[in-house]
Amino acid sequence: MYRYLVFSSRGGEDLPESDIAEIMDRLGARSAATWHNRYTDRTISIWDTGDPSGAFRTSLFEPGVFILGRVISRSGGYPEWRARSICDVSGVSGLRAQARWLFENIWGAYVAIECNPVDHSLSLLRDPSGGLPCHHIRWKNMDVFSSNADLFRTFPGQTFTVDFGSVAAAALLPNICKSSTGILEIGTVLPGELSTFGADRERQYMWNPVHLAGDRLVIGRSEAAAMLRETLIGVTGALARPYAKILHNLGGLDSSILLACLQASRPGDALTCVTHFSDSLRGDERHYTRAMAAHAGAELIETRLDPARVDLPSLDRQELGASPSSVFDCLQMAGNLHGIAAERDVDAFTYGFGGDIVLYNMPGVYPALDYVAQKQPFARLPRILLDAAQCSGWSMRETVFRLFSEMAAPADCTCYVLNLIPPMPRMPFLNPDVAKLDDAIARIHPTLVAPAGR
Repeated sequence: MYRYLVFSSRGGEDLPESDIAEIMDRLGARSAATWHNRYTDRTISIWDTGDPSGAFRTSLFEPGVFILGRVISRSGGYPEWRARSICDVSGVSGLRAQARWLFENIWGAYVAIECNPVDHSLSLLRDPSGGLPCHHIRWKNMDVFSSNADLFRTFPGQTFTVDFGSVAAAALLPNICKSSTGILEIGTVLPGELSTFGADRERQYMWNPVHLAGDRLVIGRSEAAAMLRETLIGVTGALARPYAKILHNLGGLDSSILLACLQASRPGDALTCVTHFSDSLRGDERHYTRAMAAHAGAELIETRLDPARVDLPSLDRQELGASPSSVFDCLQMAGNLHGIAAERDVDAFTYGFGGDIVLYNMPGVYPALDYVAQKQPFARLPRILLDAAQCSGWSMRETVFRLFSEMAAPADCTCYVLNLIPPMPRMPFLNPDVAKLDDAIARIHPTLVAPAGR
């Protein structure tokens, strides 16, 4: 598994080689992973656990510019992108100038690093998908960056303080990218961010979805849908290419879309689906998964959820990090997902997440608003309002009132996003003085917050 550590001195000072050697010796003693020194000069040292010929690796693309992780060209059938100079390909130099070219031409999970020998600063660019973490600490007059915050525990003398505001934000607004971690001493380079570390830290967000969403759509909906479908199939095929046999967790909307993309990019015998079920009628999706697996021509394994399979001590074996996503899924363990994977000798898991939530959490008035905004036939509006009321559980009177209220005074678009993922301020283990939604909103990724008045 790919891991990286980058040590960078401040002010052009020489790196403390003995301190770095001590850290790497400690890391080597802690795990079976072998750390390799990929590059070192007087002011920067880059280490990783990757295979130089693997999909994830550390690459030098031009003097002073490195890319850590995996990069895939969007052109030429989406091949793995090997060591060609960014400058040669893009025609521009400098990480700031190359950011737009990278976003438009490259997929993957990567962090790009540029060393500036003039002012001895270090710039890092994280890909917009956020597929590869980039955590940061200050230690002995060095900036240290890592894919895994847990690695910082090996640093002698380093202390950590829980940031309870970030913990509350993670509980109130789960699955939304936050601007800080749960530990005060550990920072992060956010997805789409170009961050320069010198005497001070300069942050710039090179990828802004709010600005993109605000641009006027100049193509038709059918053409946009076709482009989206082509992109999904292309990126899915590129990400899955290194793996010969895949086990796909099939359940709801997202996993069905992903299955269709996988089926378009690989032979059926290289793909096996698994679905979990329980004795509860609400927990049985087999009617849908059977239909989808048959449509894709893929084998489907049905496995009953068994609480006896849950192994809580496995939590102690998880590699944790600051601001982690879910590291323990009781349902997957109860369904024997890992046992099935070992039996079938698969190379990778794939799964969808969150698509169903959009359907059953979407406030019912939104589809009606879309219908009115698109100036659709007025005669069908009562039916649309009835559907909206049934989906939301509101009365027709309340639905109509909300529709006209929103038309008269539209809410900030940030509210639309947050309403799709309902906050949970009444969690019994959260102090009401800490669990404040406004504070939580202030901690999400800056580019996810709409500008005032939009």
